[in-house]
Formats: sequence, structure tokens, C-alpha cells
Amino acid sequence: MTVWPARAAAAIVLGLALSPIAASASSVAATGQSAPVSVTMIAALTVPARSTPFIDPAMLESYTSQFGLLTRELDQVADRPIVLGIDPSIIASIRVLGSSAPASAIAWLERLDAATNETFPLAWADADLTLGLQAGSGDVLIPESFAYAINPSLFSAAEAPSTPTPEPTETPADGDDPPLPTSESLVAWDYTVPEITWPTMNAVTAKDLGKLSDYYGTTILSSENLGAATARTAHTVVDGADTLVADATLSTKFDLTVQALSGTDWEAAMASLAVSVGEVSSSEGDPASVLIALGRGLALSDPDLGPTIDTLAATPTVLATGLTELLASPAQNGTLVDAEHSESEVESAAAMLAAERSVRAFSVIADDPSLITSERRLSLLTALSNGWADDSTGWATTVSDYRAASLTLRNSVRIVKSSSITLWADRASLPVTITNELTQPVTVYVTVRPLTPLLKIEDGFVAVTIEPGSQRKASVPVQSLSNGTVELEITLHTDSGAAVGDLTYVRTTVQAGWETPVTVVLGVVVVLVFAAGIVRTIVRRRTARAGEQ
Repeated sequence: MTVWPARAAAAIVLGLALSPIAASASSVAATGQSAPVSVTMIAALTVPARSTPFIDPAMLESYTSQFGLLTRELDQVADRPIVLGIDPSIIASIRVLGSSAPASAIAWLERLDAATNETFPLAWADADLTLGLQAGSGDVLIPESFAYAINPSLFSAAEAPSTPTPEPTETPADGDDPPLPTSESLVAWDYTVPEITWPTMNAVTAKDLGKLSDYYGTTILSSENLGAATARTAHTVVDGADTLVADATLSTKFDLTVQALSGTDWEAAMASLAVSVGEVSSSEGDPASVLIALGRGLALSDPDLGPTIDTLAATPTVLATGLTELLASPAQNGTLVDAEHSESEVESAAAMLAAERSVRAFSVIADDPSLITSERRLSLLTALSNGWADDSTGWATTVSDYRAASLTLRNSVRIVKSSSITLWADRASLPVTITNELTQPVTVYVTVRPLTPLLKIEDGFVAVTIEPGSQRKASVPVQSLSNGTVELEITLHTDSGAAVGDLTYVRTTVQAGWETPVTVVLGVVVVLVFAAGIVRTIVRRRTARAGEQ
């Protein structure tokens, strides 16, 4: 439904004054409920799923323009009684641009900072953390570092970024460049409730909950993920873990109200939602509390969201509250009912985790492995975004692209396969050319193994350092044992012996013991050339003297 401001205001007034909402109040009064229901509404402030960890400048400018997505989202939720889960990748994407950040993005971030809403952090790119856990991550997946993405040239005294950040740790002197952002400052935000997580609804197992609880403290769950509740309160302790339980029925009704197709449909859906909230029972006379979560598949930019929030908050049977008050309320005991992701989703996530582990093993050859692993971790979290839930084709492409990019990265340091090599001496150095396409130096170890016993490898672990974007030859000392052709198996390793890249095979022709006759022949040739020169000189002088006579 498209409800513009004037129409939205009219809908709110009519909804409160006329029979649909008034009937809900009467219905609740009839139940004898002594106090309004405490209602906490939450929504995820995100952008559509993407393939890169950071939102590119062009998209940021589009999202934060006058009628952009993020601008319209804030129009609907800013300063309204709804708690915002903020995707930290939005904040970091603006700050990491420094002086090149679009003016509209900086202004949007300042507006978000000034909003009175309670806030809490989502995972990076609103990643599906339980999918990672169920796919075998072992621990909660979190960003490691953002250092690889910080470009010092974007931070200068002439054009210092003005994005809102916590107080700086040091103040630059006049004329000095401002300090570079750190991994911490890029995502720092004054969250109302910082230690809380909102995993994918109804997809949490007891094992997942334990991991999430250990890391975040409080986990938001769906009531569908729990057994029958003994009381209607959203604050619950499940297997010793502190949780907030979103009412699945009320959340669905909230979503349907926001998505209503006409004014009449919206009023009817709003009335139904208000009645359902009013029917929430109390336990022993204590006020009830409910948590309503806007579905992640719904855009906060929907123009009906703001009126729905306002109308529900103004309903006589409702007391709009925030997460802080909800967490301070007494908690009931609950029982978790395990809910898992689909087998295909888990398999896809497991494939990406395996790719990340391979890159992590490879990265130790680099001067600074974190510049490699931190980028892959952010890309993994971005690939696990909840935003892909309604885009199976995009999700499949993202999984494939992540694995392909990881493979390309691991092949960026490799042996350059050469044509066959001929060894003429009993002892020689076998040349092995290695290329490094990374942007930093790497140190690898070369191992050569002959598949037939015609050569003896005198040093089986030769270290070589290759500068970024270059090639270098490693010299492996070998001894010829017999003439013939031998196939050599050449491998790169880390200092711990783990293989780097694929095996390479080179055919080598061995001519053992040929250096002595070759040296003799070369010596004879040199002597003959020298003698010929002397004879030629003598003949020329005699000829010259004969001519003078």
C-alpha cells in the first residue's frame, strides 16, 4: 500500500477514533487486564544484499540521496518508538571513504546519530550467524580487521572526514593529518544495547544458542523456536541463556499491516493487530510484555511502516517500551525447540567455510597474513547475509563467486611451469621460477622430488622471498647420479611444511659427468683460437717487412 503523509495522518486519526481501534480497547477492558501491554518493536536497518564487504561510493550516494533507500528508511523510523538493529557495514562503508565519502552519506550518518531510537548492532552485513555455526564454523563468525581497506590518502588535514565517531584517542596538531581510523573506530557506535544478537528467526539450535550467548550475552529468538510458554513475557531464560522472544503471531500481523494494499486493508489489519496485542494475557496480574520484530524481508522504507508504528504505540492497550526496559523486566524460563537451516544452505555455507580455511592456511606465507584473512572473513560474512534469503539465484552465485575468488587468491603464488631442463654438470642448481601476484611480499619454501633416482636433491627445503607483483628464481642444488630423463615433482610449502598451490612437474635431461670433456674441448678451442691469432699476427708483420724492402 502507498500511504502518503496526509493520508497516513488521516488513517492514524480514524484508526484511533473510530470503531476498529476503540473496539480493541473495549475487548481488552472486558478481560480485566489492569495495565497496558508493554510492546517493544524492533527492525533491522540494512541495505540489499551485495557481493562486496563494503558498499561502494556510488551505491552509498544513491542510498542516501533525497529519495534514496536509506533516507526513506530513516524517514519511517527515526524518532519513533521502534528499536533499530543497525548493520555496522553501513557505518564502516561511509567512514572508510574518509574525505571521499559522499556528502549525502555523511549527512545521513549524522541524522542517524541524532535519532532518539534505541539501537543495537547487527552482525556485519546482517550475516546469518547460525548458518555459519551449523555449517561447522565452531565459533561465532565475526570481523577480524578492516586495516586492508583503509587508504591513508583519503584522510588528510585539508579534507578530514566529518562522520560522527566516538571521541578520538588523540587530537592532531594544527596542519597535521588526522589520525587514520582503526578497525575499532570504523564500526564504533553508541549503541543503547551493545551486547545482543538477532539471528535468523526460527533457525536456532541449543548448540547455536550456547555459542551466541557466550559471545553476545542476549539473543533474540522467535516464539516458534520455543516450546509452549508459561507466561506472556518477552524476557526469557532458555537453558541458562538470556533471550528476548519475538511473538511470531504478532510479528506476522505487524508485517501484514505494513504490507497492506489499500487504505481499507491497512485499517482492518491495524485493528486486528491492536486487538491481538490487547488479548495478550497477564500472569498473576503482572503486566504482560511482547516483542514484535519486523520481518527482515520487508523494507523499512515502506511508507506504511511509520503510521503503523505510531498507531500501535498510541493504542490505549499498549505501552511502547524499548529493549532496555524489556531486559530489566523479570525473566521467565523457556525451552528451546531446535530449528535448523535447510541441508542445501548448510552445504553451501560449509563449502565457503572450507574455502576460507584453505586461504587461512595459505596466508601464512605473506608478510601480513591478516590483510588476506580479514578480507576473506568480511566477504564470507557478506555472503552469509540474511538479505539473500529471498534470492536463491543470487545466493547460489554468491557462494560460487566466493569459492572462485578464494581459489584465485590461493593460486596467486605459484610455480611458473617451464619447458624441459638439461643438466650438464655433476653438480648444478636447478632453477625454479615463482610468481607472486599479491600486493605484499611472500616467503615460500621449494621442495623438489625426482620420480626416478637419476638426481640427488642436496637441499630439499629452499627458502625464497618474492616481492609483490613479481617473479623470482629459486636455485635448488642437485647432484647428477646417472644419465637419462627424470620427471621432477616441484612443490611450494609454508615454513611449517603445508603445501602452497598445486604440484608442478618438470622433465629434466641429465648428462652426468659431461662437464670434464666439455671443459677440455672448450680449453682446446680457446688454445687454438689464441694460437691462430698469434700466427696471424706474425704473418702480418713479416708481410709488412717484406714490403718495406
